[in-house]
Amino acid sequence: MVDQRFVARGLVALALLIGGVANAGCSHASVPSVMEGTDGLAAVNPHLVRGPASYYVSLPALGVIAQVDPATGEIFNTFFGPSVSLMLADTLRPKVFGISGNSIAVIGTVFQRTVFTIPLPEPVVSWSLASRAGRLYVAGAQTVYVISTASDTVIATVAMPSSIGAIAVTPQHNKVFVTMPATNRIGVIDTPADVLEKKPIFEGACGIKECQAIAIASSANGRYVVALSRRPSFSVGIDAASNAILSKTQLSCTAPNPRFIGQNDANDLAWFVPCKHGGPMAPVSLEPPFDVVSFSDGFQGRRVPIQAAFDSSGAGYAIGVCESYCHGSFLLSISTTNDVVQLGELPSTPGGIAYAPIITR
Repeated sequence: MVDQRFVARGLVALALLIGGVANAGCSHASVPSVMEGTDGLAAVNPHLVRGPASYYVSLPALGVIAQVDPATGEIFNTFFGPSVSLMLADTLRPKVFGISGNSIAVIGTVFQRTVFTIPLPEPVVSWSLASRAGRLYVAGAQTVYVISTASDTVIATVAMPSSIGAIAVTPQHNKVFVTMPATNRIGVIDTPADVLEKKPIFEGACGIKECQAIAIASSANGRYVVALSRRPSFSVGIDAASNAILSKTQLSCTAPNPRFIGQNDANDLAWFVPCKHGGPMAPVSLEPPFDVVSFSDGFQGRRVPIQAAFDSSGAGYAIGVCESYCHGSFLLSISTTNDVVQLGELPSTPGGIAYAPIITR
């Protein structure tokens, strides 16, 4: 388990280091180049495919990405990177993906630089990564783009019949679930053929209103999919194999328009915002009964979490910004027992955070 105190020291060092970089004109490193080819890492050295386990934190305004050692809490590297918002780490390949405008930036975790940029014709609404299947599914307004994580190219597109709220992949059942709030339905894409099933999942009512799910996540074992309704806040538990709705549970967090910000596969939880009662974010179980589980968060101000990331122990971190009764940008530690503690301020508004494990093959 990661000792959160050590990581706290590392994040304080991050603030000091980035502040020093900004004051020094960022003269300690060179601007990364975009490498040509289908796989920049393999093109450099096909045998060098080990990436150090670390958390990657992007600071778009400074154009910097920092690496924090989860075992010691020490910052062992900072480098110039693309201005990205939200990040995902491939668990089988040494790369981290980041949303950069109308494109996906591919950041290599061997040499810590951008190795490729995947252009898209529109902004990203939602995305979901299936590392073992070698696919990154990216949702635009009404289209799902299928990206090969081996070649870092768009290999297919799937047009949806209505606007997209969010997507979640369940590679164990070769499916991608796509919420369509306007129609109160969830579309299902069969993979790897990437064909939309003719019959979507009809959500029905959550209380006295239509569910209109706008957030969705899949359990670590791929058995279940959990969607969150627009208002009031219900979880909709779905059997991923049959597409059948198993239950609808009214959550203790009643704020409208929820969205998932990070998934803890070790504990089979997904953290979402906003949560009106008990804290600004909360964990919901991705196993029956698909309800909010116990957590603690003693922060007194109002903050807006942006993204959370977790390691294999179930510990993790979240980044965000202050909304009121506080100031600046923050980083939170999340324990394996769902205790949320604010570690301190970041020197700039963060964009995304991802945990990249050691990759060997």
